[in-house]
Amino acid sequence: MMILYEKTESNFNHNGLAVLDGVVVSPVVFEQLNGLFSLEFDYPIHAKASDKLRPEMIVKCPVPELQDQLFRIVERDDSIGGLLHIVAHHIFYDLAKNLIEDTYIVNKTGSGALTQILGATAVPHSFTGTSNISAVNNVRLVRLNPVEVLLDGDLENGYQSRFGGEIVRDNFSISMLAHRGSDNGVQIRDKKNLTGYKSDLDYSSIVTRIMPEGYDGLFLPEKYIDSPLINTYVTPKIKVIKYDNVKVGDEEGEFATKELAYAELRRLAALEVTVGHIDLPTATYDVEFAPLERTEEYKAFSSLETIYLGDTVSVIHAEDGFNVTARMVEYKYDPLLKAFISITLGNIMPKFTDVAKDIKKVDTKVEQAKDDANYALTAANGKNTNFYGPDTPVNPKLGDVWYKENGDKLEMWVYESRDGVTQWYALANDLTAEEVKQAVAQAQEESADALEKANNAFDEAVNALENANQANATANSASQVADSAFNKSVKSSVVTYAVGTSGTTAPTSGWQSTVPSVSSTQYLWARTVFTLQDNSATTSYSVSKQGVKGDKGDTGATGATGATGSPGTPGQNAPTITSVREQFYLSTSNTTQTGGSWSNTIPTWSSGKYYWTRVVTTYSDSSTTTSTAVLDQGLNQSLVSALEAKSATETLTTTVNQHATKIELAATNIANLQGRMTTAESTLTVQAGQIAAKASQTSVDSLTGRISSAESSLTVQAGQIASKASQSSVDALTGRVTSAETLIQQTSDTMLLKVSELQDEIGIPFKVKNWEQGSLNTSDGSEITATNYIRSEFIDVESGDKYIAQRRDGTSVTSYYHFYGFTLPYVDYVPAPKQYIEKLAVGTYDNTTILDYLNSKNVETLSITGSVTSNPYASAEDYLAIYKLPLGDRVFPNTITWNGRKDTSDNIVLLYIGGVWEQIDVVTNSSNAIHQWTLSDSQIAGMPTDAIYIAFFSIKNGSYAGIYNATTSPFAMNPMDDESAYVQVSYQSSSSAVTVPNNALKMRVRVNTTTKPDDYDGNVFSTTARADYSKANTVYSAILMQKDIINLRVGKGDVINQINLSPESILIAGNKVHITGQTTIDSGIITSAMIGSAAITTAKIADAAITSAKIASLDAGKITTGTLSASRIAASSITADKLAANILTAITASNSIRITGTTIGYYSGSNLVTEINSQGMTIRRDGTTVGRLGANNISGHTDWRGLVFDLEYGTEYMTWAHKDSSSASSYTTKLIWYARKLENGKEKGFHFSDTINLNGNPFGVSYSDGTGYYLKISTINLGSGVTPYLVRDGGKAGIYFGGSMLHLCSGGKWFDVKAMLEICLKLAGKTIAFPSGIDSTGKITGYYNAIAMPTISTWTA
Repeated sequence: MMILYEKTESNFNHNGLAVLDGVVVSPVVFEQLNGLFSLEFDYPIHAKASDKLRPEMIVKCPVPELQDQLFRIVERDDSIGGLLHIVAHHIFYDLAKNLIEDTYIVNKTGSGALTQILGATAVPHSFTGTSNISAVNNVRLVRLNPVEVLLDGDLENGYQSRFGGEIVRDNFSISMLAHRGSDNGVQIRDKKNLTGYKSDLDYSSIVTRIMPEGYDGLFLPEKYIDSPLINTYVTPKIKVIKYDNVKVGDEEGEFATKELAYAELRRLAALEVTVGHIDLPTATYDVEFAPLERTEEYKAFSSLETIYLGDTVSVIHAEDGFNVTARMVEYKYDPLLKAFISITLGNIMPKFTDVAKDIKKVDTKVEQAKDDANYALTAANGKNTNFYGPDTPVNPKLGDVWYKENGDKLEMWVYESRDGVTQWYALANDLTAEEVKQAVAQAQEESADALEKANNAFDEAVNALENANQANATANSASQVADSAFNKSVKSSVVTYAVGTSGTTAPTSGWQSTVPSVSSTQYLWARTVFTLQDNSATTSYSVSKQGVKGDKGDTGATGATGATGSPGTPGQNAPTITSVREQFYLSTSNTTQTGGSWSNTIPTWSSGKYYWTRVVTTYSDSSTTTSTAVLDQGLNQSLVSALEAKSATETLTTTVNQHATKIELAATNIANLQGRMTTAESTLTVQAGQIAAKASQTSVDSLTGRISSAESSLTVQAGQIASKASQSSVDALTGRVTSAETLIQQTSDTMLLKVSELQDEIGIPFKVKNWEQGSLNTSDGSEITATNYIRSEFIDVESGDKYIAQRRDGTSVTSYYHFYGFTLPYVDYVPAPKQYIEKLAVGTYDNTTILDYLNSKNVETLSITGSVTSNPYASAEDYLAIYKLPLGDRVFPNTITWNGRKDTSDNIVLLYIGGVWEQIDVVTNSSNAIHQWTLSDSQIAGMPTDAIYIAFFSIKNGSYAGIYNATTSPFAMNPMDDESAYVQVSYQSSSSAVTVPNNALKMRVRVNTTTKPDDYDGNVFSTTARADYSKANTVYSAILMQKDIINLRVGKGDVINQINLSPESILIAGNKVHITGQTTIDSGIITSAMIGSAAITTAKIADAAITSAKIASLDAGKITTGTLSASRIAASSITADKLAANILTAITASNSIRITGTTIGYYSGSNLVTEINSQGMTIRRDGTTVGRLGANNISGHTDWRGLVFDLEYGTEYMTWAHKDSSSASSYTTKLIWYARKLENGKEKGFHFSDTINLNGNPFGVSYSDGTGYYLKISTINLGSGVTPYLVRDGGKAGIYFGGSMLHLCSGGKWFDVKAMLEICLKLAGKTIAFPSGIDSTGKITGYYNAIAMPTISTWTA
């Protein structure tokens, strides 16, 4: 049952919002092994629950193997003819939206690592995890989501790379298994339950000719080793495979002669073919089958026929010769029918070869452990080099070691060859600070016996190497046993039938695949030929006999004298055979059938059991006969041999693993020694730190001496400065006062000093206006509480400025400078937004359905040009406002703010992202407030390129709906309103001058002192040298306080008369006052009493000095010349009696224009041609109305206004034309519309005669219900220049037009039509047969019926 739930539901034990079973269409559950897990289905758009099937809602439905699973809707497509198409992902993918900021996994198993991963997310969740992976590993995860960590196989520090595993997703439970699925012997056979299959063979990796290369360019004399299948393919497929461990030399592990090395190269190359099957293609298979557990005939065997993801399955099609065993790697499943639609098989696994692979893995592990144990000693042999640092070493040699610095990690890499590839390989990595801390602690405890243990470790490594060599020899022996066993295992079987005359001797001819007709006294023989992996065969027989005819009837009794009686009726013929089937019995005894039951399929074999076979023959009368059961020696022997090989290999694997463990322990001891050596280095580093500390103290002592000297020097200089001030400045000042002979009263309100004349004594202004108690964090500049530090406020600075700190008397002081700036490309940007308003009928949309309406509007092509208004609200309808915020070529901001409030209704806020709208906020405040929205990286990635779109929507509540904008520029990007927005970009401490770095805008300073902030006399000055300001500072401060109220400068000889200064007035006493400069007298100061009678003459009035504002009224008699402008004539003041007769005719100078009270008409003679009235302009020709230009509205919408061009019925065309040159005598048509077909070439409709530019806008068809379908012409560059292409708007299918080529796009992928055409041309006119089957070696086993391809005609443009 498929059930829909709310997106926030947590209890799924009820029927939710709706049960979808009755109407859902084509549901498919799709799952890949370690891949996508999804649900897709269609749903009628008018069905009951259609409005609830929206993104983030949850659907529960059946899946194979597990209980019902939860899927979250991620996509809803309404464009499929009356059906919604729903795509949902498993609830597991909720973790993809979470984040692991930073977590260390140290020495954890797969289960421990999974638990830590799920516990390290930024947002809590309900998921739990478990794992059966016992491998221990380390990994650091930084800024990753849990889904990519668990499933991304290409992620170097992901779970797959470090632990491996295959995932099982069971709702909120996650299991990481070493191997998912099992092999239950399930077979899918032709004529049984196989309904179809498709194989996908990958031939790209096939190699049929190997050129083995040993160490230092060692090649075979014959160069190549060929596969037995080399002639199966058109040409040899050659690959060079390196075996750098094959060396010629006299050291241990090297070959004494080239001949021995050649033999090893030949052996290794042969293993690539016999074990690695490098000469066979890899394959996947899509299989369609009928599950037999749903049929009555096979109901009893349902447990044997059930398959799940990861299970191993055999697919057999006898007629096609198709026989493969592989794992199910993905499936499609119908959750309503609870049946597989199809399965995909992959990872070819021939039976029992995995034993050989395991042996090879063990062998590799031993060799790798041996190498790892020696790496710590390699560099000491004088032949190799240890490299250090983050950069990849150049010109390395095999065996070199690189200690790579990677952030806070130290990784150990070795340069060697593995699987034919020579490169740097990680030997030990993720040595994070936490791991190093653990290693150092352990090394300190064991430092006393480190050397002894290292020696023991080396001895153990040597012994382990000997054991490994023995194990390797044993492994080779076991490999031969396993290969022999594998060769004797069953590859395929064929049953044939023949008629015989003996019940003990099988026929020698006449064998056929169908059951022949058998007469009385004849025997039906069945022969089963088992083909083994080495292509040898073993045969078993069974026999049954055809029944004889019945006896003749008795002769009738002889009458006394009567005639002889008629013969009796002949007996019936024996029934004919209708079917023969072979049955199998798995017995616990090799002498009798016991402990099992007969089956039509081969039961799964186990140790200590034996296969018996028999033949059941069915006759036309439904009766059956059963042959004598026989022990199947061939099948049993192959399985016993394989089991013995498997057991021997498992024992060998255990032994080799034990040796490998010893080697690993030895390598660990050596690694521990190296760790202790590192600890010794750490100890020296600590001591070096102490030495550095002592050196610092010495420097301080020396510095103290230097400070004392500096103080002495500065004191002398300060004395000199003070001397200069007393001798020069004071004397000069006294002189000026005496010479001026002016009384200067110094009060608390006034100071008559010339500021500039004290500049030399004052010095450079200080920067810190206020000190406060506390300190600043060294790492980020944040405030912290402290009693032994004081700090400054924020100080504005510019890059390149120089500052120095000192005490008032010039004494140096060490200060700590914190510089702040922004990490954003810009701040406080206020865009010029544009506004689009739409009033919607009440009840048409709610907060959920408005999304669909918005998404249908295609906002990027919507005309949003209105100016922003403060109160764009609606009084009668629901209300929608869309704002376009242009970026002005800026990058997208991290933060957007909006200043405003709601009217009476709450407004949802929506953001346009990735082509769709999503809600980001709700406006609930009734007073203006700043709303801030921070954009995520994924949101920024989905934005349009030129602007940001934000929408507000509210449902009418009471009288009004809508929003208020606090201003007409209510939006801001990356707002920074106070110092809290700044981040520390640099930090330094110094007693000398410092320079402001390039990216700093603010500075704060702190000083280490116990002096209270108000008592501290030190400061920071904008200069590079210290100076003594102890005497000048007081004067400077006083002048700073008084500089705004110094309003008089008294100079020597400037004042003759007494100037009496007082707050009330200024009295200027004297017989003569001579004003020579420009003088301004305030309004109303000079009264009429101050002007004598007749004192102002015309000569005293400048030309044009009296303006119109100075004239209250004017007598009309005073106007004697000039004219009156139109603005001087009052409305309606000129009446008809003031106009002469025929004045309008005089104005027009003809009778062509006639003006009435309501119209203006143009006449040609007596015929009216053009008329202008309140409806617009009507145009006529030859007395017939052609059309009208005017304003009108669309029917049913009186409030819609527009300009119309109306063409009357009976007219033929409307055209737009242009005069293409100044000398042209006629106009050239550019666009014409014909009302009907006039002649050939002039058909009904629009005809364009010029270039059409759509500028990227879509075109198509729309319907009254709001739906529409559009195409779009755009441009694209596929590597050969920019060319146009046609695509469905918002779709992923289109046509691309190149200069001489054509491309098609399907599903977002482009392909060249030329390639398709070339294939079609090569096939055209030929008869072609396609392969119907390919066996496991890549050989074609059959063909479909040949098809005659039609010819293709081409033309050259």
